[in-house]
Amino acid sequence: MKNPTITRRDFIKFLGAAGLASLGFPLLDAVDADHSQGGRSLPNVLILVFDALSAADMSLYGYSRPTTPNFENFAQRSTVFHRHYSAGSFTTPGTASLLTGVLPWAHRAINLQGTTSNRYQAENLFSFLPQEYYDFAYTHNSLAQVLLDQFKPSIETLYEISHLALFSNVWAEKPPLSEFRVPFEAELLSTQNFNSINSSLLLSFLDEVQRRANSQGLLERYRKEFPRGLPNCHLAGRDNTLCFTLEAAIDWITNQFDQASKPFLGYVHLFPPHAPYNPRREFINAFNDQPASVTKPEHHFNQGESPKQLTRMRRKYDEYIAYVDAEFGRLIDLLEREKALESTLLIVTSDHGEIFERGVSGHNTEILYQPLIHIPLLISTPRQSTRIDVHSPTSAIDVVPTILGFLNSSRETQLEGQPLSLDAKAPAFERDLFVVEAKSSPKNGKLNKATFAIISKNYKLIYYRGYAGFDGIYELYDLDLDPQELENLYSPANSVAQELKEKLEKRIAPYI
Repeated sequence: MKNPTITRRDFIKFLGAAGLASLGFPLLDAVDADHSQGGRSLPNVLILVFDALSAADMSLYGYSRPTTPNFENFAQRSTVFHRHYSAGSFTTPGTASLLTGVLPWAHRAINLQGTTSNRYQAENLFSFLPQEYYDFAYTHNSLAQVLLDQFKPSIETLYEISHLALFSNVWAEKPPLSEFRVPFEAELLSTQNFNSINSSLLLSFLDEVQRRANSQGLLERYRKEFPRGLPNCHLAGRDNTLCFTLEAAIDWITNQFDQASKPFLGYVHLFPPHAPYNPRREFINAFNDQPASVTKPEHHFNQGESPKQLTRMRRKYDEYIAYVDAEFGRLIDLLEREKALESTLLIVTSDHGEIFERGVSGHNTEILYQPLIHIPLLISTPRQSTRIDVHSPTSAIDVVPTILGFLNSSRETQLEGQPLSLDAKAPAFERDLFVVEAKSSPKNGKLNKATFAIISKNYKLIYYRGYAGFDGIYELYDLDLDPQELENLYSPANSVAQELKEKLEKRIAPYI
């Protein structure tokens, strides 16, 4: 019988359990020093996700307001993907696809507070990593935390949401429980609030007293710097369950380059620019212009938002993006100062976008227009000094295989995504991409109420299935000639429409 192999991960965990790691023994330094594979030094990998960041509102991608000058500077040393898509329209499916490399119809994390099917507990980015890697994960977003909690057996250090919170009232984290998801769902059910956590049903009075005291204290402390409130924090209301500053998160990320074992993979999912749009004071009213826009008809799924309301919300969203951009720029400056990027594969992206048109705001919707699913992707390789622009269509499911390919991982996987070339000389390629919105369908059943999109070359076909009053509806847009998606080209006589319809029907047939 062979002796069991002790991996680097197992060894570091043993040191931690024995209380030796904190003593700075040379043994741990030796483990950190030996991070090569086949004679090639292994880079750190940092995946930085800014929640609800739409490419449509980034000047990097041609938006008229100068919202992202620091992203544009970073782009000069990165590969910029111009036609990159989320696999879903909100956090759960978008994040699950990003971390598993498969589409929502495969991983099945399609519902609010949803989780993937059991197989992906052991088949995700963290489980695929070479054994030399130490990995950690942190998120501000409770929906993303539900997924990370499911993947926890494969993550060496999973931080609680409250780790970087100024104030946290998430009772699901307070008892010594082995998982986050079940008590989190119970808390949501008990308060009948599925958008944010409020108070514990059993401790409602004490919880409310604590909430009001903390609200008042935070309001006074941060009123001057954050007049609208803190990120994810409505100081005057009952939604202030988790209050953060983006500045603290940026400082924390920087510190991981000194504190984490090397090589590491870090997944950091930050809440801004997700609503509420609460930037620092200097970004409020930063844009007093009226960006060029076109009037779009209200959609069947409109939420009753007027054009004036949508314009106002979009301005606040753009201000928030400018705040995020400034803090991102500060992060890059800090990492450059420490020369950390010389040995780091840095991936910057989002889980989904945000929309302000057709009577709809935010991302809790059944539609799949470009502002919701067209998201940023920038990848900077160690010591990269030139910009590469990729205009081929890419998907969030490509991130995992791209990382594994860059690390020369030999791990066998069954992924729907494909590794992206980071070489300027690589030829352009075209392939069909798919997006799924199915929060109203059962996790383990047929996708009987869902919206599907197929992107093929310059065309996008959207299919609405199972909605009362809007069942079997198709929309076809030429994204090159009609980037605002104003002219629906779909008709039974349109050959492109029928070709994409056949492709989509074939692809979704096993799931409907």
